[in-house]
Amino acid sequence: MKKNAYMTLEATLVFPLIFGGILFTISLAIYLYNVAVLKQISSVAALRGSLEYQMSEKEVTKYVNEEIEKLVKERLLLISKMEKKVEVTDEKVKVRLEANVNLPFFRIPFLDFKWQKLEFESQAKRVKAVNIIRSTRRLYGS
Repeated sequence: MKKNAYMTLEATLVFPLIFGGILFTISLAIYLYNVAVLKQISSVAALRGSLEYQMSEKEVTKYVNEEIEKLVKERLLLISKMEKKVEVTDEKVKVRLEANVNLPFFRIPFLDFKWQKLEFESQAKRVKAVNIIRSTRRLYGS
């Protein structure tokens, strides 16, 4: 009985392509998840810091750093070396997050992927709630 080997040959060519495609899709999903989480964390931390108008700038900076730590806790996947920079002035709170992604498909030596480094910056205006209410009353005449 004669057996054909073409199925084995095709499988050895097709299987690595399918397996690589699956791994690349998983890596891309992890990358996009990290992008979404870091973007959200920077926005939420800036907003929370902007609501603390009774604190000094140092206290707000410390508060925002603590909020970032709470928000990041066990949410990021395959991230190394996350740096955070918080700037607080009387007018605004600015949060900048930088992180490196450790994904196997993005570490090819001869290809320079810009995707390895994630950078997000968010800012929120510091406004006293009392001033908003007063200006709204003046605007609408009540």
